[in-house]
Amino acid sequence: MSAGVFARVTAVVAVGVLAIGVGVLSVLALQSTASSESPESAGPAPTFDFGDRATTSPSASATPSPTSTSTTSTPERFLAVDGSDLWRATSGACGGAAPEVEYSTDGGESWAEVTPAAAVQVMSLATFGEGQAEAVAATDAACTPAALRTYTAGRAWESYPQMLAGATFVSPTDRSTVVVAGAAMTAPCADARSARTSRTATGIVCDGTAFLWADGEWMSLAAGAVALDAVAGTIVVAHVSDACRSGVTVTQFTGTSGDELGCVSDVDAASPAAISVLGDDLVFWSGDNVFGLD
Repeated sequence: MSAGVFARVTAVVAVGVLAIGVGVLSVLALQSTASSESPESAGPAPTFDFGDRATTSPSASATPSPTSTSTTSTPERFLAVDGSDLWRATSGACGGAAPEVEYSTDGGESWAEVTPAAAVQVMSLATFGEGQAEAVAATDAACTPAALRTYTAGRAWESYPQMLAGATFVSPTDRSTVVVAGAAMTAPCADARSARTSRTATGIVCDGTAFLWADGEWMSLAAGAVALDAVAGTIVVAHVSDACRSGVTVTQFTGTSGDELGCVSDVDAASPAAISVLGDDLVFWSGDNVFGLD
């Protein structure tokens, strides 16, 4: 082979080796870049299915950070009335029994099950009438509270994160904490229930006693309390008293001054219950039935 031919062959081989080396280095560089990217950062934003639509997860910045599962021992009940429209719910528990939300258009004669698909625990329930309602419910394994609304009689629920900041509910991960408009307050017991707010009046039931938050402290309203509601700046309490021996007495408190409204008879005061008041409408839910004042 001549010297010129040999030189040309040597040059071609060198170029080929160089190209292979560059290719290997490029592949290694790409692999290194891919392994350094976070899979979470490239994924889609998380969504929840609230009935028949998907929405983004609401922020929980206004509520205590979940640190444990729910401590609910006995399911709590919720009730909301607006004329012949009634909404009711059992709380369920994160990691435990499922909640159930029901809707009635005939004063409680019949009920339709309308539980939001993503709800794992219900913490509050309210109605705006005409098939509209709002619930605060935990919607994930961390028991993170979310504000859900329906304008379709429960056929579809959507997340409204901005509404959570004004809600009142017992923390699903620490039942000694009551959240009122984003502020966490310590209840006078380890298992607070019936947390309700109307205007500046907030009431709860703790260890069988109804309390009002006033002047920076919890003030006792009535012993033997079964459930309460807040309406028009007052607290309405269903409680045991000598005045109604076969059921519960209903007393409306303006501040700590009470005015007895009457009795709900033939109900078991030891059973889970809920009461809802709106104007002249007062409904008490005990057992499988709803009741009015005698």
